[in-house]
Amino acid sequence: APVLREQEFQIAPARFGGLRFGHRQPRQAVFHSHISSPPYPSKTDAENARVDWPERPFLVYCVRERDLAAFRIGRDGQIAKLDLVS
Repeated sequence: APVLREQEFQIAPARFGGLRFGHRQPRQAVFHSHISSPPYPSKTDAENARVDWPERPFLVYCVRERDLAAFRIGRDGQIAKLDLVS
């Protein structure tokens, strides 16, 4: 059986406090992390977001690279990169 380990990581609040997506500051966004894969929504991420959170900003954080990226996933599953402005 696989061994699951809980791992904690922290992201400086300054990285999120004043985030804007273009000229708008969202009221709600979806945050998701990948341990080692790039900060881009996987096929499963896109399908879940398309159904559960369409059109909301979808943030993906890569723990290994300490990199954050943002996207908007439409009801049709199309993924559009959003510019992060801090």
